[in-house]
Amino acid sequence: MKWSLLMMKSLWISLILLFQLHNYLNCLGCLEEERIALLEFKKASYNTWQSIDDGYDKLPSWQIDDEGGSDVDCCSWERVYCNTTTGRVIQLSLDYSYDRFVDDCYLNVSLFSTFKELQHLNLSYNGFRGWIKNEEFLSNFHNLKSLDLSGNLVNASSQTNQVGSTRSLVGLGKLEALDLSTNQVDNHVLPFLGTLTSLTTLSLSANYLEGSLPMKALCGMKRLQELYLSLNNLEGILPPCLENLTSLKILDLSYNQLNGNIPSSLITSLPFLSHFILGYNDFEGTFSFKTFANNSNLEVIDLSSAGGNEFEIEFEDSPWVPLFQLKELSLSNYNLNKKTDAITRFLSSQYNLRKVDLSHCNLDGTFPIWLLENNTMLSDLNLRNNSMRGHFLLPYHVYNATRNIDISGNCFSGMLQKNIGNIFPSLRGLNLSKNNFEGGIPSSIGYMSSLLSLSLSDNNFEGEIPKHMAIGCNRLSVLELSRNRFQGQVFRPHFNLTRLNILRLDDNSFSGNLLIGLSKCSWLQILDISNNNLTEMIPSWIGAILVSAAEEIEFMTKSRSSSYRGDILNFMFGIDLSVNNLIGDIPHEIGDLSEIHALNLSHNQLTGSIPKTFSNLKQIESLDLSYNNLTGEIPSELTTLNFLEVFTVAHNNLSGSTPEMKGQFATFSSTSYEGNPFLCGQPLPEVPSCTIIGASTNPLATTSNDVENKYDIDISAFVGSFVASYVVFLLGLVTILYINTYWRRMWFQFIEACINSSHDFLFDSYN
Repeated sequence: MKWSLLMMKSLWISLILLFQLHNYLNCLGCLEEERIALLEFKKASYNTWQSIDDGYDKLPSWQIDDEGGSDVDCCSWERVYCNTTTGRVIQLSLDYSYDRFVDDCYLNVSLFSTFKELQHLNLSYNGFRGWIKNEEFLSNFHNLKSLDLSGNLVNASSQTNQVGSTRSLVGLGKLEALDLSTNQVDNHVLPFLGTLTSLTTLSLSANYLEGSLPMKALCGMKRLQELYLSLNNLEGILPPCLENLTSLKILDLSYNQLNGNIPSSLITSLPFLSHFILGYNDFEGTFSFKTFANNSNLEVIDLSSAGGNEFEIEFEDSPWVPLFQLKELSLSNYNLNKKTDAITRFLSSQYNLRKVDLSHCNLDGTFPIWLLENNTMLSDLNLRNNSMRGHFLLPYHVYNATRNIDISGNCFSGMLQKNIGNIFPSLRGLNLSKNNFEGGIPSSIGYMSSLLSLSLSDNNFEGEIPKHMAIGCNRLSVLELSRNRFQGQVFRPHFNLTRLNILRLDDNSFSGNLLIGLSKCSWLQILDISNNNLTEMIPSWIGAILVSAAEEIEFMTKSRSSSYRGDILNFMFGIDLSVNNLIGDIPHEIGDLSEIHALNLSHNQLTGSIPKTFSNLKQIESLDLSYNNLTGEIPSELTTLNFLEVFTVAHNNLSGSTPEMKGQFATFSSTSYEGNPFLCGQPLPEVPSCTIIGASTNPLATTSNDVENKYDIDISAFVGSFVASYVVFLLGLVTILYINTYWRRMWFQFIEACINSSHDFLFDSYN
């Protein structure tokens, strides 16, 4: 009996050891052929990063051991997931592996032919334009369940390898999720999508789809749960067959040109709908918000408009209680003024909101403090450009979830609450511009240590920037205080706003060594401190502190407002130091800003000449140096500035010839040069030729001949004019004395008195 028990225990121990050994052997890594393929992929990826620090290793754990062989445990490599039973790779997450800004980057897809059990493949944001070698490689992945090719440059209409790759989609019968967003895919891909009946998620956002919605391809996907078609050129009405996609949870058709009505039957036929995103289209008619009453799963509603359409959202006056609790509500650009009370009643039933956008809706009333109190997780609140008024009253409790508040463009007034920084300690963006606020900036804003953007422009704020704010808001990237009544110094010794990208302090009364303090702002991109009281020299290092960023900026260039968005900001800079009392020469180092788009130094007291290095400003669009004391010639090299649209050096002391009328300079009128009395040449009107004025660039320097000619006198003309003047005077005097007896008598008495006085003077002098 004991022997049998011992044998049983030994057998169990042996089985356990065999099982552990089996698992250990299988965990040694993927197969050799798959391991080699992964290392080849890394090699190709590494080559695309060669221009950055001698190659940037995006896959550091994919290494070869010290003995020259590859690491046997490749299943433990980052981004690689294996089947624990077979040891084969089943998932590859290779997003951002290549430098996506490399031109003509093609993926060698033959490397993937060894991955027979691959189920999930992510190749997003690598910048692939297509494939080489075995273009129909996708058809080999019979077990593939998810495929992410987003953020590449795949063009399905090309008659090259891309067509083969999209055609191979037909063989992916088990594919459940397909992401082709942010590519160059057009309508040629649609016929192949219709065969993917197992799809639950399809994303074709940000592509080149056009025409009506591809219903022939989509309406057969009965299992579809998520559909993303935003940011295309789709148009036409919403087709009825969308109602057949009864499993749909997320529908995103935003940023297209769809028109017609939004049928209420579409909403009621989608019982699982959670995200209804149809904003920024051209819909018409009236949409009743009560249509959503029975959709209990709704979390996101976005019906925002670009404005100007005839679409109206109707909020019923009769009370109704929705079955859903929204997380996001966006209804921007609708005239909801008459529906303010109805909207208030609807929002008062919501307690789970994270984002609310009711901007440009012409809403009135006071700030909805109850909206914050009811939704403690509210992250983003946008009420900009409405007609709301009163004080900006805040709740009593701390709201750590709130990230962004925008109430700009309203009629709020009064002073800000002193504890605003304590109530919103996690705030990242605060926009209070274009209101009627007054008083100073509360020092408690210094407690907003996560604040990235603060805009207080176009109000009646006054005083100085609080010391606590200048120290505590050390992550601040955007600071806009334009058109207020601020004064004093900005850059004091405690100043710690060193991460600023955008600094706009124009139209205030700031003073002190403002420019010297800018040396700490090594990330500065937009600098506007025009119309203040600065009285200093422009430092030479100002041209070395500006770097790139990526947000939307509105910049004033010679009375013209220009908006820049997105990637263009990687190359867009601007400096506006106009309307101050700046003195000294213009630093030639400013010419090193080869990507600057706007430079305004007008209305100062700058002296010296225009630096020739300005010819290096190849991207500049606006250059304003007017109303200074600049001297010398205008550098002829400026004619190479091909993007210059606004140029003025008016009202200085410049001399010599104007630049040749070619390129952009052929478009500038005389107003660009007026107020310089020693300038000559076109397009100045009625100015002597530059050869008559002389070639000297110094208006005070003249030749010896010029001096002689200047002081030459015509003797005969001088004598003749003198004699004629004397005769006319004498005849006039005689005529007056002859006619008027009184004046004649007075004249003789005056002569007699003069004779007597002279006689007495001479007699006294003799004695």
